[in-house]
Order: sequence, then C-alpha cells, then structure tokens
Amino acid sequence: MPAPAIEASNRFNDLGFAEQLVLWAVRQWAKYRREDIDPAPLLTEAFTRARVAPAAPALDALLNVINETATRAIDVRCPNCAQVSTDELRLMGTIADLQRGNGGNRAIRFLSTWMPAAAARCAQGPAASLAAALAEGGLHLRPRLAPPSLGGLPLPTAAPPSTLH
Repeated sequence: MPAPAIEASNRFNDLGFAEQLVLWAVRQWAKYRREDIDPAPLLTEAFTRARVAPAAPALDALLNVINETATRAIDVRCPNCAQVSTDELRLMGTIADLQRGNGGNRAIRFLSTWMPAAAARCAQGPAASLAAALAEGGLHLRPRLAPPSLGGLPLPTAAPPSTLH
C-alpha cells in the first residue's frame, strides 16, 4: 500500500531517508556544478552505498535538463541548510508522484514551473528513471498533500531566488 500523503515540511530533519538522500544529492550536484567539479563520482558512490546505483546517472540527467532549460533560477539550498525550499519540495513531489505511477501530467506541471513544457516533457524521462531506480531499491519518497493548484506548492512569485545560497 502506498505511503499516505504528508504535509510539505520545510525542515530537512523532517524528511525520510529517501528524501534526505535525494535532497542531499541534488544539493551536492548544484554545489559541485557551481564549483565546476564533476559531481558524478560522489553521487555514484553515495547511491551505490544506498543500493540504488542507477539513481546516480538518472539524477544527473534530470538535473542537467533542468539546468540547461530553466527559465528562472531554481532555489536549491546549500548542502548543510536545515530548511527545504519550495523548489526542492516540488522536485521531491515530482519523484514521489512518478513512483506512485500517477505523476505523468502532474510531473510535467511541476517541471513546467521551471522550464518550457517541451523541456519538461524531456525531463520527465530522467525523472521517471530516477523514481524507478529509487523504488526498485526500496527507497520511496512520500507524496505531498496537494490542493488543485500545483500540488500544494505555490508557483513562484516576485523575484526569483538564488540558485544556491
């Protein structure tokens, strides 16, 4: 039976192991890319230790699509930040929905807040591969409770946040 939906928490310590692993990996990827360092060796080792090695290239592919096609800055926090951004929650919600098999259109809606719809459709494949790799290893992200307007997570307003703080 799938995990029940939860309220979106904005605290890293409130996340489950799978969510913490994914968020840690996303944050490390962003940090390494900003420093012009290849994050693949670190992420490969981390996901291999978690027994979900195929998740590393899937995450890298997903983040590369997002990085290359984003129409606004995406709020990815520093690796040690105790807070979780709305964009980070949105990404985890996308993966959780894809793990449950009901994320196709919703995943595109989530991803379309960052990129054109065509790019979101391109990102959906790597996102689905990531979701499947994690699920096959027994790592399930919990879906977030969602009102009709984009999964309970607000669309960005005003000035875009920094990509990494």
